[in-house]
Amino acid sequence: MESLQDKTLIILVGPTAIGKSTLMNKVIRLHPEFGRVTGFTTRGPRPNDEPGQYRYLIKEEVERKIANNELVQYAIFPTTKQIYGTEILDYVKTYNIKDILANAVDSFRLLPFQKTITISLTAPAQEWRKWFLSRYPKPSDEAMKRLEEAKLSIEWSLSDTETYWLENLPDHLANTAQALIDIAIDQPPRVVPEDPAAILQLIEKGIWT
Repeated sequence: MESLQDKTLIILVGPTAIGKSTLMNKVIRLHPEFGRVTGFTTRGPRPNDEPGQYRYLIKEEVERKIANNELVQYAIFPTTKQIYGTEILDYVKTYNIKDILANAVDSFRLLPFQKTITISLTAPAQEWRKWFLSRYPKPSDEAMKRLEEAKLSIEWSLSDTETYWLENLPDHLANTAQALIDIAIDQPPRVVPEDPAAILQLIEKGIWT
């Protein structure tokens, strides 16, 4: 864990389809000291897994790593009992960006990084609706689960006093990526977007109506 003490962890929180992966990929193209945190899982690959997102390990290997204190962190999914986590090798840059669910932020903030910065990503509500519907055009169990996670993310972000906010505006990806870099390096004063609760209101009204 000592190798983490001179590194910065950037936690990215936001609803499904808000553009977290696209933003992270843009950031690492803009600045060589920034990298995405990968990780492992004991579940099998899925067709929609982003290339390079996970290493697929067998449960016995992960349990051995847990017993030997070789992991930075891990979590066991409550329903499937599959294990997700990260190792030292997943944090290779000075600034390491990882998107996580809001309910995992507190545990990541306890890790021994030099700095841990949380950024909540939002977007104009109707733009986000279009992005979400392009991924989930019809109601489904999976879509409803993602909406519940989106509500959790927004409600948590609105209540957390330490989070920075970024608004993902269409056709302004480079500006948003540069703003993330500036937050990580300089930690400017926090600026809250005009209406960060608009997506939450849209979810409550109904995405498919």
